[in-house]
Amino acid sequence: MNPPLPSLEPAGRAGRHLLQYLRAVTGTAWSIDPSPLGAAFAINDGTGEPFAFLCLHDASETERCTRIGATVAAVLTHLLQAERDFYVPAEPVVGAAATAPTTGDIFGGRMIAHFQPIVDLVDGRIVAVEALARLQSGPNILGPGTFLDLIDTPAAMLALFDRMLECASDFLAEQRPRVPDLSAAVKLEFAGIPESGLPQLVERRLTAAGLPGEALEIELSARAAFALDAPRLEQLRTLAAMGVNLVLADVDRATHVVGLLQGTRLAGVKVGRRHVAHLVGTPEEAAAVRARIATAQRLGLEVIADGVETRSQTEQLLLLGCRFGLGYLFAVPQPPEMLTDLLDKPLVAVGH
Repeated sequence: MNPPLPSLEPAGRAGRHLLQYLRAVTGTAWSIDPSPLGAAFAINDGTGEPFAFLCLHDASETERCTRIGATVAAVLTHLLQAERDFYVPAEPVVGAAATAPTTGDIFGGRMIAHFQPIVDLVDGRIVAVEALARLQSGPNILGPGTFLDLIDTPAAMLALFDRMLECASDFLAEQRPRVPDLSAAVKLEFAGIPESGLPQLVERRLTAAGLPGEALEIELSARAAFALDAPRLEQLRTLAAMGVNLVLADVDRATHVVGLLQGTRLAGVKVGRRHVAHLVGTPEEAAAVRARIATAQRLGLEVIADGVETRSQTEQLLLLGCRFGLGYLFAVPQPPEMLTDLLDKPLVAVGH
């Protein structure tokens, strides 16, 4: 008999993490229904009716189902333990607080940054690094899939941004004497923009590291629902006036978000992994991506490609006027000490 699966009721967010992973892998919606036989996995076809079940305790395939059951149980247990050990719900920001909550209070001091290079696609030169959040769990480093959904309040989103900004500023302060024009990209959820104090928070971090505003790129993401009122818009405009580059995280929403920002100066927009892959897909897929890139360029936005994995993708991006990108073709996200040796070396040059 299989080891019993943890109950999904107390697992809460951990259960949702697994469902999100299954949806991402299969492209369909999954649900989990506990049963006396174990756990039944239902794939939903979008109509509300499941069309397939897999019972993990099927006696006819005992060995296989035992392996699957043990794996699923281990994933759920690991995610739930990570939530219990390393996440403390943030207190809401009271009044017009000008600083983020203490990141140590929210993440237990275990949130760190790995960095992935952003390169010039023509000559392979590293022009920037993107700070990517990781959670340290003893000797293990947990990726964002294990904790990002836990960061679901404005205070926690702002605290994560501040922690990544701190890590990025420290890295730039060490490396810019050797690579003077190096900059860093840090993600901020629109929903995490506070009522006031964001420009002051950024200025403090930059000043402490001896960095100009131009050394920072803030990638604005709409992962959660948000509203942009006049005070928040004014803070974004102040950041732009400081020289900070504001970049949109999602090309699909570029036109809509540009309208919401009401003339706030934007430097660029990200084209995600799925779109980059479609550039060398079917003619219809490639045409759709080309149209999105053209729209962004008409809006005056520099296009930055995320998830570049092949030379063919790079060649197509260059033909479309996309000059910068990041992805496994160049380097995986890595600790700052490992990235240091790569900074002054061209990675992959396609444009010559």
